[in-house]
This record gives sequence, C-alpha cells and structure tokens, in this order.
Amino acid sequence: MGSGMWFWIIIVVGFVVAVSQFITKFQYFGGVIACLLSIISICAVLFGLVAATIGGSFKLNDNESLLLFLFFMIAVFGFTLGRINKKA
Repeated sequence: MGSGMWFWIIIVVGFVVAVSQFITKFQYFGGVIACLLSIISICAVLFGLVAATIGGSFKLNDNESLLLFLFFMIAVFGFTLGRINKKA
C-alpha cells in the first residue's frame, strides 16, 4: 500500500525538530513540537497496550512490541529535548 499520510507527517515533524535545534530562532518552537510529539507517542503506547489486552490475554507480536518500544523512545527523547530547550 505504500507510505501513508502519518508516515510523512512524522518524518516532516522529526526533520523540523532536528533542524530547529541548530537554528537558535526556532529552538523553543522545536522543543514545543518535540513535547507534543512525545505526548502523542505516550498515548500511542498506552493505546497499544490496551489493544493488546483486549480479549482477555496479553499478546504482542515481535513487530508490534518493537513499534511500541520505538514510540516509547520517541517520547523519552522528545521530553528530554523539550526540557533542555526550556532551560535554555
């Protein structure tokens, strides 16, 4: 099916956050976007865990657990980046 809309949105937002760290005028904006992306990632992890428990048994395939782990890492790094930019 190819890449969907969310694939491109996440790539563009990640690129904007990464580039904004090197342009001092946009550092605060990049930190805010990183925090928002972190909140969305935490919601994705929680919803993924809730979806895994539906049906009475907890089942996650390897690719699903990797996806949840990557969303968790996005949340951790996004909150870290947002925190660093609030101090600056």
